[in-house]
Amino acid sequence: MYCLRRLFLVSLGVTAWALHESDVGVVDWNTKLIGVPLHGSAHTAPVFHGDYILTTTSNNVLAALNATDGSIVWRSIYDAEDPIMAFSHYDNSVSSLSGPGGSTFRTYDLETGHLTLEKQLHSPLDGRLHEPQNLGISILRSTHPSVNSTPLFALTNGDSVTRLDHETGETVWTWNSPDQGSLILYSHVIADPSTVYVVGLAKSFASYTLHVTTLSATTGEVIASVNIPANIKDGLSKFVAFSSSPGPDTKQAVAWLEDGALKAAILTPDLKGQVMGLPGVKYDKIQDFGLSTNGQFLAITDGGAAHVMHLDAQTSSPRPIWEFVDVAPSKAHSNSHFVGSLSRDGGPRVARVYWSNVHSRAVHETLSIQLSEGKGSVSGYAFPFQTLDHGIVRHYWGDA
Repeated sequence: MYCLRRLFLVSLGVTAWALHESDVGVVDWNTKLIGVPLHGSAHTAPVFHGDYILTTTSNNVLAALNATDGSIVWRSIYDAEDPIMAFSHYDNSVSSLSGPGGSTFRTYDLETGHLTLEKQLHSPLDGRLHEPQNLGISILRSTHPSVNSTPLFALTNGDSVTRLDHETGETVWTWNSPDQGSLILYSHVIADPSTVYVVGLAKSFASYTLHVTTLSATTGEVIASVNIPANIKDGLSKFVAFSSSPGPDTKQAVAWLEDGALKAAILTPDLKGQVMGLPGVKYDKIQDFGLSTNGQFLAITDGGAAHVMHLDAQTSSPRPIWEFVDVAPSKAHSNSHFVGSLSRDGGPRVARVYWSNVHSRAVHETLSIQLSEGKGSVSGYAFPFQTLDHGIVRHYWGDA
């Protein structure tokens, strides 16, 4: 039976708690010295990396914790005028973007926390203010197996992309949107070995439409820049940018909701693809839950079910591969929290945590997906969690 080796909980009343599956219901440790983790964005929320938990916090701290006992391995305290906007990890390094618009890039040694690189991407005075404040700011490390190096791309200000040398920090190229954010706000960056896809929302009279610009990964030159026909009423909660699992046939795509219908477009460098629709099902929300670079995202139906969607590189279309029934909050249970991760053999795993009012316990379920066989299996358990003492669970992350 597959289970998460560790469960990392963030509750409203405290900072962070850790549980081991072998001692379910027993709190292993909690850490209050770094502040409350910033779990509201995937760019700042806690993640496991090897034996560490990496997180940013409300105290404007970037920290690495020992996943076993919760001790602080290292922490970096940022100045108040230099808020942390995003962080990323790869191998033995951790990188961050901070300051207005993501003006400053830093890299730390994973084990020691030593600052190995600091670089200003633009003046803090030129930082654009968005809501939320880290909108239009992200770090992408392209780890495609066909590429020997690890290109690093930084999206800042919602209108600029910079490619950095991951070892020296030198700027390879910078692209600035000619629009300068007046009509188009870019929020997502995805890439393959040859092309960088910058995706965002373009303002229209009564709604938003999608806009995609493709850049040469080598030179930063614009390949194409087009609006994708869409009628998005609720901005970021209604679209995702994602890639199929890494390999020779990796596909890049965007998906969005339009009057409850799920639509998608496969992206090519020349942006001459077609829009596809998934008929028969109405959705309220779609979201990235940690597996967007492996071809999966989550779609919540208007009937309260959660569909795990998968981008098949062979058919070049997203399709539902699993359904979690009845995930909407009710008298019987709370809202569900979902997170995706990859197992040690590279298979996708989807975990769900919610509070059962019927049993007065938290419930943890894990979906293990065998894509090659078209199968999935769910395991789970319930564990006590003292909400009166610790508050309600607001976020969690698991390590496979």
